[in-house]
Amino acid sequence: MAAMEPRQTPLVPIDQAARLLGVSPVDLMQRFPRHDGLSATELDGLIITPPTWLLEAKADHVLVSVFAEVEADLEAALGRTDAVVGMVADATLSNDEVAALLDLPAETISVFEPRRGWTADAVADLLRQQPRWMQSASNAREESRKAAWRLVQAEERRRYSAEAKVRTKERNRARWAEIAGVPLDEVPASFTKHPTPEAIVRFWKRPPTWAPQEPSSEA
Repeated sequence: MAAMEPRQTPLVPIDQAARLLGVSPVDLMQRFPRHDGLSATELDGLIITPPTWLLEAKADHVLVSVFAEVEADLEAALGRTDAVVGMVADATLSNDEVAALLDLPAETISVFEPRRGWTADAVADLLRQQPRWMQSASNAREESRKAAWRLVQAEERRRYSAEAKVRTKERNRARWAEIAGVPLDEVPASFTKHPTPEAIVRFWKRPPTWAPQEPSSEA
């Protein structure tokens, strides 16, 4: 009985491997001289531990794809003009689109949205730098919780500051009521400037219509 020849593992075609990795087939053909495909082992290794060249190629591929898609839509409506070039450069992606590109939970992406929005350049930078929150869904959730907590704290500080300003204005308004010798409800809600000695002197030089024309002896 003839010995059985070892079965060869089927290769994944270059174009299919490129789609799985999110890069151009040319990028893989340059790295793998054997152009007929990649083995499953090679493909798994690239997916599990992507080398720097693959991350850079993936970033470039996303950037080119996004620009091409946006440019095609704009050209269909406006034609090739300088305005189109400017609009393409300023084009932004939604949080859902970025989540799909990064293969991360959509609810975590909004927390990390850049101040100028998700431009193609911003997404490409993320793919090149690979911050910790991009490395796994669990990392993304953990970092988003921390970021959300920082946002809550910042919002609390803003709220406290706003409330403190309101309290200060109300104290100033009450003080003006005392200075003018009138009930608080007669002082306009907008009259909240700080009653410094100089402000009080100016107040009595030209009293507002709601105040007496001269200070009382009890003020």
